[in-house]
Amino acid sequence: MYPVTGDSLSFLPDYASGHLDRVAAMLPPPAPVMEVGPVDTVSLVHNLPFEVSLVALLAAYCFVIYYYRGCILSLLRLMHNKAYAEKVYAEQTFFFRVFLRLMGGLGVWVYSMAIVKAVDMIWGIPVTAALPPWAVQWMVVFVAVAVALVEVCQRVAIGLIGAVTRDTGTIGPLLYMRRVLNATAVVLLTPLLVFCLSPGAGEAVFAAGGSVVVAGLLLLFFVRSYVFFARRGVSILNWFLYLCAVEWFPVSFFVLAIVRNL
Repeated sequence: MYPVTGDSLSFLPDYASGHLDRVAAMLPPPAPVMEVGPVDTVSLVHNLPFEVSLVALLAAYCFVIYYYRGCILSLLRLMHNKAYAEKVYAEQTFFFRVFLRLMGGLGVWVYSMAIVKAVDMIWGIPVTAALPPWAVQWMVVFVAVAVALVEVCQRVAIGLIGAVTRDTGTIGPLLYMRRVLNATAVVLLTPLLVFCLSPGAGEAVFAAGGSVVVAGLLLLFFVRSYVFFARRGVSILNWFLYLCAVEWFPVSFFVLAIVRNL
């Protein structure tokens, strides 16, 4: 056998380059390359319903701060002054009652928007992937309906307790205490919602401030409710049963129903 070298192949016809040019001319032109950018995802907060609700809520909050500023000062004062709290409850002027009802309505939107923002920060991608786009955009409305239903269930439960026990001297102050705590929560939480649409440092302020306010309000509610029942001779067991049946059960029911359907 003879070794094959470059000189030994010199007898082959030199047509490779021309043949390749003809084949390339017969092929279709390459498709234009499209630049792939980041995929847009549907956000729970960066949508029209949430942003409009936030603007409307802040406008209503500014109106309340200006028009009911005296009631807000009274609200902050009665939180730490027992004698003044009893005086305000005994008087309960029409202006203050309207203020508490108004704050109750604003509380539904404040809680729903805070919940939607917290879910967006913690489970934003899994929730948006599990729901259709229209449900994601209108999530704040659905959560507001759920919060309103929870409040209705709690009020019905308290009304049934009052009807069974026929103790109007306990139910009235209990509802008043809940309204006062709700108004306090709205006054403290609403300014934090300004940071809902701010990424980075804004979310950190919302998370830190919201955690402190919610923890403080929950602790205040437990202390106030325990003192409220203890002064009326109600045992700790009955107080715990009240918390489970009236305060916790409606919330846990709606949360579990929503989580199971995701």
